[in-house]
Amino acid sequence: MSSLIELSIYLATLYLGGKLFSLFYADLVGHLLVGILLVAWGNLLPQFLTEALTSVGKLGMLLLVFEGGLSIEFEQVKKGFSQALLIALTGTFLPFGLGAVFGHFVLKFSWLEAIISAASLASTSIGIIIMLLSQQGITKTHFGALITIAALLDDIFSLVILAVMKQIGPIMQGTHNKVQPWLVARPFIVSVVFIILGICFFASLQRVVRLINIKLMSVEVTKSTLPSVQEDSINEELEREFDEKVSPYLHRLKVLLLSKEFLHRSILLFMLLAGLVFSTLAETLGSSELLGAFVAGFLFAPYALPLDLFQEYVHPIMGWTTPVFFSSVGFIVPVASLFTPANLGKGALYTIVMALTKFVAGMWVNPIFPDGVIVGVAMIARGEIGLVMASESVKNGMMGESPFIVTVWAIVVCTFVAPLGVAWGLKVRQRIITQVNSE
Repeated sequence: MSSLIELSIYLATLYLGGKLFSLFYADLVGHLLVGILLVAWGNLLPQFLTEALTSVGKLGMLLLVFEGGLSIEFEQVKKGFSQALLIALTGTFLPFGLGAVFGHFVLKFSWLEAIISAASLASTSIGIIIMLLSQQGITKTHFGALITIAALLDDIFSLVILAVMKQIGPIMQGTHNKVQPWLVARPFIVSVVFIILGICFFASLQRVVRLINIKLMSVEVTKSTLPSVQEDSINEELEREFDEKVSPYLHRLKVLLLSKEFLHRSILLFMLLAGLVFSTLAETLGSSELLGAFVAGFLFAPYALPLDLFQEYVHPIMGWTTPVFFSSVGFIVPVASLFTPANLGKGALYTIVMALTKFVAGMWVNPIFPDGVIVGVAMIARGEIGLVMASESVKNGMMGESPFIVTVWAIVVCTFVAPLGVAWGLKVRQRIITQVNSE
């Protein structure tokens, strides 16, 4: 079978899987299943196509996170940041601590394997969270902003844990004997600096826009003092002189530069360049490229036009890159080893523990039902970061196959459950709001 036919089968199945599961408000679950069944289990695609689709999926994830920052209401962030911080701290360190203890004493992992497994399940998938909120149309609400910021902070804390494990892991294996403090602290420091820089850029951009608006208003006031006939004659004379003396090529350039379409595309290009620069810089300095993309999107959040342009020009592309991203999460799931009785039993136990420890994070939200329940269920969603962290640990010899399979079970099941649970919770929440308003 040719690669083109294989790719066509994959894309068609991806589309149909998403449409089928969209009936349950969880099309990303369908995309994930397609990745697991066709690629991880069915081995449909050759290696080069798998790698290419993984790169396309990574682009989709960055665009998704960028839009998450772009859709955030700044006032909502100010209101809910302290609450989101409590949710993130609970949702990161409770699963990490209890997961490590449970893994070592109950599942009989070594301490190193138990800690790495718990670290892999400490993060919440920001990509999945943003997709869920976008599908339900609540990204711009206080509730949506709270979940988004909590998931983002959760990822930052998880990156810090990952950096610590990269330093401590070899020491626990006996291959190194010295911890480098800077490498351990760097992800946290860089993330904090990036957030501060983002806030500074945000304030500066608002000031520039405000000054431009003031200038434009002063120009309008000056023009309004001139008689309308005189203004028209001046404009006509200048226009005629320009057309007579400037070549047709420059005239077309003038029309292009003054056109609304050129302005819109220039703004869009500036936004995407900002996303590229911020995400690349964040990853290079030791933080997460996802944080960089989110901060870049957040810079433009106060203005309606950037979001409108993003949805008009970029959304059609994301209609394919986003499903490919969620599907690519399933590419690295080791399907063949998932269903042995021992791994299945341990995986079920570990999934329950790691889901509950994330769910508890919703207790900081008032009212606990339904809002706290929805936040808790949303935080259960794992995904790409956990799978990559676990698979890298196996490659580096820090985790055996059985602990890896159990970890994958917990990640995959949590990723399936969260979208369905959030969709159900939001429907219940809307029903309650409707009943209260009707009384």
